[in-house]
Amino acid sequence: MILSPVTLVLVALLVEGCKCCGGIFEQSHGILRSPVSGTKIGQVTRCDYILLVPSDQRIQVVFVDLVLKTTCCSCKHDYIEFRDGKDANSTLIGRYCAQNIPKKVYSSRNELWIRFETDFRTSSENRFKLTFETTCGRHFESLAGNFSSKEVTYKPNIECIYTISVPRGRIKVSFDVFDLEGSSSICEFDFLEVKEIKNVELSSDVLASRIRRFCGKNKPPTIYSTIGSFLWFRFKTDSNRQNSRFTANFRTVSVGEGNCDTKLTSEKGYIFSKNYPFSYPKNTECTWEIEVDTSKHVQLMFDTFNFSHTTQGCKYGYVSVYDDAHLESPIGQFCGPDIPRDIVSRSSKLTLKSVSSDIQNTGWFSVRYRSSIEGPCGSKKFACVSHQCIEAHKRCDGKKDCADGSDEQTCPSKEEKLSWYSFWPVTVVIVMLFMGIWLWRTWRKFMTPRSNVEVSYYCASSCRQHENGHVTEVMEPPSYNEAISTPVSGIPPPSYEEAINSQPAQYIIPHDVERAYQNETRTVTLNQNMTPRSTAEDQISSSEGDATSVNSLGQPYTSHRLQDRLSEV
Repeated sequence: MILSPVTLVLVALLVEGCKCCGGIFEQSHGILRSPVSGTKIGQVTRCDYILLVPSDQRIQVVFVDLVLKTTCCSCKHDYIEFRDGKDANSTLIGRYCAQNIPKKVYSSRNELWIRFETDFRTSSENRFKLTFETTCGRHFESLAGNFSSKEVTYKPNIECIYTISVPRGRIKVSFDVFDLEGSSSICEFDFLEVKEIKNVELSSDVLASRIRRFCGKNKPPTIYSTIGSFLWFRFKTDSNRQNSRFTANFRTVSVGEGNCDTKLTSEKGYIFSKNYPFSYPKNTECTWEIEVDTSKHVQLMFDTFNFSHTTQGCKYGYVSVYDDAHLESPIGQFCGPDIPRDIVSRSSKLTLKSVSSDIQNTGWFSVRYRSSIEGPCGSKKFACVSHQCIEAHKRCDGKKDCADGSDEQTCPSKEEKLSWYSFWPVTVVIVMLFMGIWLWRTWRKFMTPRSNVEVSYYCASSCRQHENGHVTEVMEPPSYNEAISTPVSGIPPPSYEEAINSQPAQYIIPHDVERAYQNETRTVTLNQNMTPRSTAEDQISSSEGDATSVNSLGQPYTSHRLQDRLSEV
């Protein structure tokens, strides 16, 4: 395949970039380079470039290389200039030299005019290299309007730039529809980005606000321009087709809309200084109390901040943050143009307080807050009251590791480790108790008086003593009814009158009587708790002499015929 000379020139232009001095370029993307110098110092080189793209497109310029060494920052002799149109009379976007170099430049419409000028007085190395391409989006200069993702067909990996510039007042942007892929705070997929840039300069220089990025299904807060009348939006999609969409309305405002002295209890929200986005009133004090769930912390993030900065510090105005609701634990005091760092409370409460004097206009600020599970030092470290972070194991170790000593405050009482000496009082008491019992029993054994009289009991009723010394229990004697129901041979039973008028007699088993007499000297020592009995001989003799002897077993019949019973035996 043979390429024509024109095609070769276009290919070289796209790959290497045009090294020519000026020209008109109507392609959708390309590379521009400064011409090869080869000129003498003091010889002026001036090149004008015009970029034209379709009417519904805008132009984005990205610098790859730019060296413009000058003796001063006036950019009079060595510079590169951008104008929002097709000639030198169009609106100036910016003139750059030395270190004053933006990363990106955007046109508000489909035309962009560029001039590169140098006289090589300072250096013969002055040069530039940039890329340009079309991008979707629009530029607005009206006092009110709207923009949305519907203006472009949703495609993967697109980037749309929307810019708003109004002649007076401040810009207020609110969202009617917002549904973008992603939900994390990083928004790494589809997102809408907003920031303030320099007035009338369509560059990406950030002024006094951080870049805010939004995604997910939650609508962003109301967005204001604070310093100038210019806002910049970037809508970016990734390689996935999720059909992200949004619709935004904007208008100019001339009266502030911030509130004052408010208590906030939602899990997330926004705070605007009084009279925001205009200057905070003089001699005014406002307080905002934030309280979330007791198990969580409050995270505070400043979006815009420019509050009362002088050479004397925060003398005429400041914003203070406290780690409670009683203004007793200050976290920090802030003033000036620098945006404060993110703040996380130690507790579930946080207070924001702003104070101004009557000397000068103070400024403004806007804040986002949300509940957070982790404290200011994360989950693995302890946060001191002064917001110093120390290792968690150093808390309550007996040594003050926090500068304010808060790591050794409200510490639980230490529990001693259990060991053998922890139980010695109980051990001593138990040993003394056992020794006392043993001594008492020993003393009682030796000190109890003894008698020389040996008490003997004749086993004649309920027990039986054998020759080997053993005692066995025998059957109880019969009752009166049993006795009369089973009469002894030859002996009539007693009458009823005899039974009730007579004392019970001892019942002796007949076949043991003789043995009892033979063993009357033998004794059986029984338990001391038993009632002593008289010997068998005494009982028998008592029965013979006196019919009123009492039987220890208490039989219900008398022994008026005891001799007959004995003779019968």
